[in-house]
Amino acid sequence: MTMRLLICLNCHTDYPELYSLEGQINHKMSFVKMYIPQHVKVVLIGHSIGCHIILQLLKRDAQFSSQVIKVHMLFPTIERMRETPNGKFFTSVECLHWVPMVMSWPIGILPYDFRYFLAKIYLFFRPNVPKCIYKGISSLVQKSIVEKSINMAMCEMDQVYELDVTTLEENLNRLWFYFGLTDSWCPMDYVENLKTLLPNLKYVICSKGIEHAFVISDSNTMASIIVPECVDVFKMLEQ
Repeated sequence: MTMRLLICLNCHTDYPELYSLEGQINHKMSFVKMYIPQHVKVVLIGHSIGCHIILQLLKRDAQFSSQVIKVHMLFPTIERMRETPNGKFFTSVECLHWVPMVMSWPIGILPYDFRYFLAKIYLFFRPNVPKCIYKGISSLVQKSIVEKSINMAMCEMDQVYELDVTTLEENLNRLWFYFGLTDSWCPMDYVENLKTLLPNLKYVICSKGIEHAFVISDSNTMASIIVPECVDVFKMLEQ
């Protein structure tokens, strides 16, 4: 399985149908059917657009949904993405989306070590950045990948709009949300709207200053929050 996944990740110029929001949802549905036996119980952790994808899996795949016992939704982007502060900025500069694609071409042909050095400069003032982040940036700054990332983001702006209240209500007993206090992809008025629509919503509002892209410098902090939640679920299964 590892080898297949590596091949899929490396062949980013193949299978263009994967590089849209719908393509990603279908990819995860195929992965589930191929690799997760029907008798296995599943705990899901979604981040950002992954939360939307999880809701679609629960909605579209009844068998897999019956296997899911808990869902952790971290900094979710599940409605009106175009109207968020970050969404407004991203769509307002749509005519300039070619700029990072053009800039990524000369950077992408530089030696890996030099790209790694540039990544360290870019994140110089960020604390606690793990090596995997520098490695990820060094590997992913390529024109074709940047282009697909921007196209994927535009799909999200266009398609993630109306809140799927029905799916949320149907799965409320196994959903747990973690919201960022200053998350520009899910502002607090969205959180308040969710709380009004779903009074029994289980959630935590971050008090630790963790940003939306927590993987850059807050992975350990986020893990210290989510692991106890998962442990509680595993203990429940053992009873």
